Amino acid sequence: MKQTIFNIVKVIYCFLLTLMICACFADDGENSTLDAKRFALVISNENNWNIKEKGTIKKSDEIYRTVELVGALRINSPLIINALIKTINYPNRLVGGLPRGFSDYFVAASLVRIGNAEIIEQLIKKYAQSGKFGSTPTSEYFFATMPCESFLAFVTSYIKSNQSILNTEEIDRLNHLTSYINLISQKRQPRLPPLSDYILSHPLYKSRQSAIEANLSILKDQKKNVLFDTKASVAVTKLGELRSVEAITILVPLLLIKPDTTVKPNDEKIEEYEALKEYPVAVVLAQIGIPSIWGLLDEIAVNNHDENYYQTAYQTMTTILPAVTLPGFVHESLKKHTNELAQLRLYKMYPLMGLPIEGTPLIPQLREWQSTDKLFKTNAKFISLDNGDVTLERANGQCTTIEYSVLRKEDQDYVKEQLNPETKTPKNETMKD
Repeated sequence: MKQTIFNIVKVIYCFLLTLMICACFADDGENSTLDAKRFALVISNENNWNIKEKGTIKKSDEIYRTVELVGALRINSPLIINALIKTINYPNRLVGGLPRGFSDYFVAASLVRIGNAEIIEQLIKKYAQSGKFGSTPTSEYFFATMPCESFLAFVTSYIKSNQSILNTEEIDRLNHLTSYINLISQKRQPRLPPLSDYILSHPLYKSRQSAIEANLSILKDQKKNVLFDTKASVAVTKLGELRSVEAITILVPLLLIKPDTTVKPNDEKIEEYEALKEYPVAVVLAQIGIPSIWGLLDEIAVNNHDENYYQTAYQTMTTILPAVTLPGFVHESLKKHTNELAQLRLYKMYPLMGLPIEGTPLIPQLREWQSTDKLFKTNAKFISLDNGDVTLERANGQCTTIEYSVLRKEDQDYVKEQLNPETKTPKNETMKD
């Protein structure tokens, strides 16, 4: 009896924590706006950074802790992001005797933890206008969450899409930036510094983590082929509002599950996810941001999925970042997942990204197949011969079958060579003449 009462109280407590933390940090809530304004005012107040004279350690503590806190909570607020990016104009001004350049380190770390395409674009825009990107960590820290190849593609795409409004000097600066990115890509990528004990013990951070754990516990037994009930739908939605990176590994296998009821996310940017609304997990992964791309690619590498999963995963990724950045993520995933089967699964992303799949490692060259009557013709790779039927896979991943006996002689010979290169005869198969 006591255990039952304890469990009921625990569930109520977790539910109340979830409501409290989501009320604080949901993007379009009144409390969220007030908190974002308060944090942004602290960050953007130059008196907290000290321009020339040394101040008290109290001031440096306040600005340091505020900057670290908004990053740890992953508050995706334009007010906070703009305030953080503004401080890159005056690094090295932090009071209290902290090391020179230290401010730029923890500002960069918080920007990366918040991590979205808007931040990267604003930083690129700032560099074009002033030639300042902050010190090295500001750019390098982004490589802790996205590949250098993707970052370079982002800059190149920005130049191309804004060429009509960029002046010559700004284009020269951005070309210099691409050279700099290529140079530092050869260095070791930095790791984000761990969160301080102050943040780990902060009431807001602890409440957020408790809310995340409570909602994850609801989803831990969710089956892949069962609709989300109302409780699970609410949990998924809340994890998106909290932008929980911890939820990614649980969510990515559930990408295609649909709800039995609709729970509208509490997010002012919900119109950006309109194309994903059929799949609530896809919306949540898009809200979580850049780390979701890695989670989706890991899931693709490890487990078999149908074409719908690939399409939805790709659409989710391109909601998070521009499509031109995705090849960099896939190439890094191919380095991480060296198993042949995992790489074959990842190569299926190539057609979605507009990249040729033929000629890639492990993928046989696509060739033209044709029937003797010329009514059948396709470019595809050989998959198998079963009961006289040849299965072929096209570049888009779709498979088709055709009778072995109706293929041209050169196609029949090719099948024989694939099945048994030495004897030139299909092994354990009966051919139809």
